[in-house]
Amino acid sequence: MKPWRIGLWLVFGLALGALLLLGQESATEQLINEILFRSQAYDILRELSDELGARLSTIAACERAVAFAEEHFRRAGTVNVHREPFTMLGWEAEALTAEVVEANRQLHLIAYVDTPSVETTASVVDLGEGSAEDFTRYQGQLAGKILLVGRGEAPRTLEEYLASFLAVPGIVARAKAVGAAALLLVHFQPGQTLYQTVALFGELAPLAVFGLSREDGLWLRRRLAAGKESTVRLRALNRIRGQATSYNVVAEVRGTEWPEEIVVVGAHLDSIGLGAGALDNGAGTAAVLDLASIIAQQPLRRTVRFVLFTGEEEGCVGASAYMRAHAGELDQIVAMVNMDTGAGRVIAYENTGRPDVGARLEALVEKLGPLGPKEVKPGQTWYSDHGPFVRAGVPAFFLLQETASYETYIHTAADTFDKVNPADYRAAQAVLAATVAEIANAAERFARRWSREEMAALLEATGESKNLEIFGIPIWPLN
Repeated sequence: MKPWRIGLWLVFGLALGALLLLGQESATEQLINEILFRSQAYDILRELSDELGARLSTIAACERAVAFAEEHFRRAGTVNVHREPFTMLGWEAEALTAEVVEANRQLHLIAYVDTPSVETTASVVDLGEGSAEDFTRYQGQLAGKILLVGRGEAPRTLEEYLASFLAVPGIVARAKAVGAAALLLVHFQPGQTLYQTVALFGELAPLAVFGLSREDGLWLRRRLAAGKESTVRLRALNRIRGQATSYNVVAEVRGTEWPEEIVVVGAHLDSIGLGAGALDNGAGTAAVLDLASIIAQQPLRRTVRFVLFTGEEEGCVGASAYMRAHAGELDQIVAMVNMDTGAGRVIAYENTGRPDVGARLEALVEKLGPLGPKEVKPGQTWYSDHGPFVRAGVPAFFLLQETASYETYIHTAADTFDKVNPADYRAAQAVLAATVAEIANAAERFARRWSREEMAALLEATGESKNLEIFGIPIWPLN
């Protein structure tokens, strides 16, 4: 028997144990059975990854993915299937070359999304980690230079990975302030792997930013440490449109008893411009599409609204647009559940800092038992599509999954379908389904919406208001 099939049967055993805790013939039990024995998400994910591939927002590939999602929702039997347009910065790389002149050697690099075109020949300065102190050491010497930043060391945890991501806007701002020509950010993954993300949230970056392979970054660093002059001839052409159109895809299964109350289930359909976006976030997208088809056959007491966002990679632009378009009904949303950390097993819920949400999630952990997740972790992440919901006072939370493969491969060309373990993925889907069913069928509302004042106080108390300020993101997303 194949190892993944053994793992899948282990998942079945754990799930059946959980079902005994939930009680026979419950809606949650029925949903989990459907997921474990008849889920089509793995096949949907294969098609999304292998046939459609990378899905950077506003380009043709993403629009094909939007049509793909609409068709799946319609075939599933959901209602009110439609796409909701919004405008955002359009960006697409067209040409890129870079070489170290003195060594006659080409560099392996890729433009970060939403960075401007640039054509320059300039010497390279090693700025270490790019901290404020690193910049101070070279005060007055960085104008017109290309700055090399990053040690090429792998993060040990998801928190370290996110910290490196969150550091980029500050580095970009400091580089712009000193008049640098461009930034080269060294990736941590070996094998000439290129990593692409965004330099700023939803805006054109003030200077060109590139992901440089670990090997080339460390080679450049050794040259500079040896006192060898290193001049880079760089030419990057990017197609930039100030007002491009992208789409969120929405579908519903109306509730049987309280249709006016809504549980939103979300994932992002777009990906970065590399790889196939299987883990980030094809896995979440396929799980949502599959769950929609199952719930359509056995509706729950509250309405379940499925939303596949685009513009997530550029700073949750689509989710923010959704919040503005649906501002009048946010009080009706009892919870928003977001899946965006790959295809691994769910190990925890992340509480957004609200004690009322935390208490409800703790109760779910106890009720779901061996199915998972194991705990409620404190945190207040706003970097995925639940973020705008959180900031608007809607009870919203994140499924935290095992992320070893996720951290290694996302935003690279290696984010492909073969990285998905079917047993682990099926287990994650089961947790998503059980979570949605328990919230949608509960006798009491999951939690109320908080006011603007309550959210401002919470974000200030947890320190997240400072992070939002770094990115230029308003605490209240409805302004």
